[in-house]
Amino acid sequence: MTDDSVFGTDDTTPDDEPGFGAGGTESGGSTTGEAGTGEPAASESGAGSSGAGSGTGGGATPAAASVLATTGSGPGVNSQILDAVTQSNGAVLGAAGSNGSAIAYQKVAQAAAFAVQDSTDYLRNIMAMSSAATGVALKKMVENPATAAQYTPVLTAAQTAVTEAQKNFSAVGSAAGTVVDGFPSGS
Repeated sequence: MTDDSVFGTDDTTPDDEPGFGAGGTESGGSTTGEAGTGEPAASESGAGSSGAGSGTGGGATPAAASVLATTGSGPGVNSQILDAVTQSNGAVLGAAGSNGSAIAYQKVAQAAAFAVQDSTDYLRNIMAMSSAATGVALKKMVENPATAAQYTPVLTAAQTAVTEAQKNFSAVGSAAGTVVDGFPSGS
């Protein structure tokens, strides 16, 4: 026996609930058959005879009544199931509200930290290139003092690149701090 009665699609007569066949409802000893057509259910061909599905149960049990609850025009879902799902959703979403904000805050803080880290890496790389350029320029100046003046712009550009990278680092750090401070933490 399959029991899909929780969803109102019972296609067999339950053994412990006489008088209910093929999705019908009991009414004064007879039942309505398939989809409310008024025809007897397959298990009721001998209405009034003894045995399961004969309509002699004397009325619907409370469990059967809730199983056959309808919403709108078709078979509905048991109200106890709807209540359980509603309560579960409320509990899950209620708990997720504060946790969701905390997770969002963590993501924003992490993104800000990545921005600062990238800016730090940029500054480090610029300083390494500046050091290399400065070293080569100084070596050339020492090797040939007559051409030393032509390497002065290289030294100036290397120092300017470091200064600009430091400004970038400071701006990124300040902006990241402002974003994180302004974001709701969820706590």
